[in-house]
Amino acid sequence: MNIKTILSNLLYKQENVWVLFILLALPRLGAAFYSSLNVFVPILYLGITLALWFHPQRYIYGLRPPTSVFLSLVGLVGMIGIYFATSTTLLYLFGTSEHHWNVKFYEIMAETSGATGGSIFFIVGASVLCIYALEEFYFRGLLFTNLKEKMGTAMTIVVIAVLWSLLHLGVYGLQPFDKFQIAGMLPCVILMGIGLGWIRVVTGSVYVCFICQASANIFLLWWSQWNFSSLF
Repeated sequence: MNIKTILSNLLYKQENVWVLFILLALPRLGAAFYSSLNVFVPILYLGITLALWFHPQRYIYGLRPPTSVFLSLVGLVGMIGIYFATSTTLLYLFGTSEHHWNVKFYEIMAETSGATGGSIFFIVGASVLCIYALEEFYFRGLLFTNLKEKMGTAMTIVVIAVLWSLLHLGVYGLQPFDKFQIAGMLPCVILMGIGLGWIRVVTGSVYVCFICQASANIFLLWWSQWNFSSLF
């Protein structure tokens, strides 16, 4: 059995969908304790994206143009709106303390870019966020297609949103443990996940999910800089 066959079985067989999820979850959650594991995350997502791209029936995984440009734009505005509403609410509840998960988000972006303002910060930060948005090809692409046949559309959207949110614990609230940071992050990311799942259904395109997540993250980068840049 060659490498191509092994990868094909891992990616496209329904019974292996949870094996692949575990392979993705381990470095993401493990990065809370060993940050060097973060390097494997974008590599894994990029590998999955390329594998789906070259699949002869990639359209069944959502690698297709959207069925509605209007609904794509509605989804984009909605994703940005969710981040704005939840982040602003948490700003009211926690202020600029470490309990606000967006403070941690901004800190990570600042450390990654080596700057706390200006064009370099946004170029590096936006690039990182777009790379991580490749996860859409797994969650709203491969995983969505596989689970939908067994769970139905609504349940699949919710389950994937919850699983997706749990992987964010590798960055927010797990190490050091912060129950308030977790309590703020999980609802926000679950809502985002449900929104992205809705976009996947109404547009039929994982490309739109990718664009919406990347755009919402870049908005969050701008919003966080506006509110937290004085902290670093």
